[in-house]
Amino acid sequence: MKKFFSFLYSLIFLILVISCIFLMGCQKKANGDLTIVFMNDTHSHLFPWRNPVNNREYGGAARWATIVNEIRQEAGEILFLHSGDMLSGMGTPYRTIEPDWERLPAYGYHGLLDIPVFGKMGLDAFAIGNHELDYGVYWNYLRFRDAPFDVLSSNLSLQDDASAYIDFSHYHSHRVYRKGNIRVAVIGLITAGYIQTSLARVNDVIETTSSLIETVKKESDVVIVLSHLGYDIDQILASAVSGIDIIVGGHSHTLLGEAAIVNETIIIQARSWGEFVGRLDLEYENGLMKNYSYNLIPADFSVKEDPEMKAWLEDHLYPITLEYALFPDGQGLNSLGAYITDAINREFSCDAAIVKIADYVTGLPAGHVSAEDFFTCLWPLPRRIRPEKDLSPEHIMDIVFGRVSENRRAPLSSSRLTTLIKAEFPAAALNNIEVFIRGGEGGGNAFFLNRFNEGSPGETARLIIDLPSFIDLYSEGLLNDSYKYENLEKEIIDVLLLKL
Repeated sequence: MKKFFSFLYSLIFLILVISCIFLMGCQKKANGDLTIVFMNDTHSHLFPWRNPVNNREYGGAARWATIVNEIRQEAGEILFLHSGDMLSGMGTPYRTIEPDWERLPAYGYHGLLDIPVFGKMGLDAFAIGNHELDYGVYWNYLRFRDAPFDVLSSNLSLQDDASAYIDFSHYHSHRVYRKGNIRVAVIGLITAGYIQTSLARVNDVIETTSSLIETVKKESDVVIVLSHLGYDIDQILASAVSGIDIIVGGHSHTLLGEAAIVNETIIIQARSWGEFVGRLDLEYENGLMKNYSYNLIPADFSVKEDPEMKAWLEDHLYPITLEYALFPDGQGLNSLGAYITDAINREFSCDAAIVKIADYVTGLPAGHVSAEDFFTCLWPLPRRIRPEKDLSPEHIMDIVFGRVSENRRAPLSSSRLTTLIKAEFPAAALNNIEVFIRGGEGGGNAFFLNRFNEGSPGETARLIIDLPSFIDLYSEGLLNDSYKYENLEKEIIDVLLLKL
């Protein structure tokens, strides 16, 4: 009898195991519909622009939001993807001698608007493009570390000497999303061309994808490559690596009115600047794609602008209105230095703030301040692509304190980087700095100091100082490395645009 029950229990256990294996196998077979919404190379065109060929107005995030919302209402769950160059690049108007001032507010914020805009639209994943690195890997980290969507790049890594200063943990090689009954793996890839930083390494595309594909296929029913490689390379990749179901392309600004099929891989792309929002609908049955439809939806005048998104954008279009005109050498209510340092104190609450006012050559008019006046005065671009944007807070301190070679100091000395640093030291030392700045020992009119708390000689003073002033005062011996310092990870322009 015991042998019978033992046999019966073993048989039941075996049946359960087989059933589990069968069910797991069934679960891996995709069934149902998948709707993919995609964009690429929007390049900070968050406001509508006019096509010079047909003189028709296109784009703008308010129209994108309308299209995405309508698709989501119709299809239910969607997978929303962006294949890189979300931000503006070196060829866009804020880099030129005569900027397009109507668009500069969007361009000039360098991602401060783009990232929340796509977050508000419910973006799932974004592949880093080459222009996301135009201002360095540390700047990229500051902008994207808290992005409300996944940031993907499987073939981008740091050079060995950069890992001590820069953190790339906010990047993922791929992510798996469950949309209905379908598991979708999305792999990010970036081009090796036009990379404006020496600290990043772009690894071989085919080798990287080949090493990932088998692992990713085990985790998913559908494999998508979110590619910032260009259409030609997308075709080569599809031919060389089997198992990719879809390539959502970018970088080459290619208008694919019909999906291309290479080695059973669907390749799609939606030109650039948000002229179109792409849609790919797929139908799966027992793990096989039975049908698909592809459409590029024009974001033109026929699309009504989403009122919520439009209001949000317009609220961020122009920064300020002034009661009094401001000048670098102005006094009292007309002091540009006082305006900047007051903003610094509101953000960080300090005893004193110092800026190198000699770096500012124009002022601001009273009343409504245009984008042209604001950026010309407070962020005198074009700033050339230089290595300073790769520098982390720790690296900046190492340079200033002479912990790295002299040739690595030059970028800081010649740059317009206005990173803010908090210094804590005896209040008596602040008095010595004030004497120097007032001109008693050669400070002249180069710096502007605003004291918010006089304090007593025995107390500790909290000073916020911009990087150019910090470098100069350190070289004069008025600051030293025995004091306590903290890099605040903001430039002056960030403080002045805090409402973003």
